[in-house]
Amino acid sequence: SHCSVCGEVIKAQEVIPALGHRFVDGVCTVCGEKEDTKPADPVKETDDPVKDTGDPEKEGILIGDLNDDGRITAKDSMITQRFAIHLVKLDDKHKIAADANGDGRVTAVDALQILRYSVHLNAHKRIGNVIKA
Repeated sequence: SHCSVCGEVIKAQEVIPALGHRFVDGVCTVCGEKEDTKPADPVKETDDPVKDTGDPEKEGILIGDLNDDGRITAKDSMITQRFAIHLVKLDDKHKIAADANGDGRVTAVDALQILRYSVHLNAHKRIGNVIKA
């Protein structure tokens, strides 16, 4: 908690490690969640989400690429998440790249979509496209 007037921290936040799931007979003994037994969709070789666009600086903005390496990886998701919780600043170009679903805002939902894309899961169709700056 902190003072609403001056912002001084009264009681610092503490990190509480997650307990994690412990599944017994398909049900988590910690939270009651049911275990997902559905097999993941196979990834086709042609579905590689790491797209080399050459030079995105010349061609436009690669949606989902926040570190300008021409690829969409978990690092890009992390940068998006850090921006969404106000830990880092982004310029206008990178705000466009981080807006994975095109709703005009950058939130944890965008970070999740970028992460899903980076690990070959279904994600918003906007990610991986190069748009003109």
